Amino acid sequence: MTTLAITQVKSSNGSNARQRDTLRSLGLRRVGHTVERADSPQLRGMVHAVRHLIVVAERDLDDRAVRHRRRRRQRAGVMADEPTPPQEAPEEIGLHSLAPAKGAKRDRRRIGRGHGSGHGKTSGRGHKGYGARSGSKVRPRFEGGQNPIHMRMRKLRGPNKKMSMPFEPFRTHTQPVNLDALEARFASGAAVDLAALRAAGLATRKDVPVKVLGRGELSKPLTVHAHKFSRTARAAIEAAGGTCVQE
Repeated sequence: MTTLAITQVKSSNGSNARQRDTLRSLGLRRVGHTVERADSPQLRGMVHAVRHLIVVAERDLDDRAVRHRRRRRQRAGVMADEPTPPQEAPEEIGLHSLAPAKGAKRDRRRIGRGHGSGHGKTSGRGHKGYGARSGSKVRPRFEGGQNPIHMRMRKLRGPNKKMSMPFEPFRTHTQPVNLDALEARFASGAAVDLAALRAAGLATRKDVPVKVLGRGELSKPLTVHAHKFSRTARAAIEAAGGTCVQE
């Protein structure tokens, strides 16, 4: 009795529903899958319907039984007395034998050849619209017609302006505290930390760094805690006998 070893060598993408159903009836699920079926006229008809997607090889059932027996004996370790088959010489590799790997080269997609292929009529471009026209391109800055990001962002130039680039999430924000405010609100020798500044009504914004600026005069020694100090503010605090502690 003869059996047919059927191997799927091409994908069913682009095939019609009848051909896909035939592959499923044969038991083929993916490229490279091989099944063995008993030879019959019905099987030959199914093979003929999908002959462009598969490769068929005839096998004798007796040879199959011999292979199974040999495999069982090999697992049992009784193959030592049998002569080993001669080993084939390694194939010489050169420019004459170089070829792409199996499955690396695929047929190009043929469009506009009828709706049965799945790429007919509009050839994959859809109905009307910008993408259906000749010469259409995918522009990286295009956002479907809405105002793009480079138009929505602020356009303030100059590296020395506080409100200039970098933009919103990347800008550095500080809240100022001047020397005249420290002079008016704290006694001599006081420790002015962030909590004391907030209690005195200065630097009340949460999670915003505090920077001490040099406007006004300071005549008393203070220990000032802040995230930043301007050059004039630091010099005035230290000249009055105070200390600058950077957080």
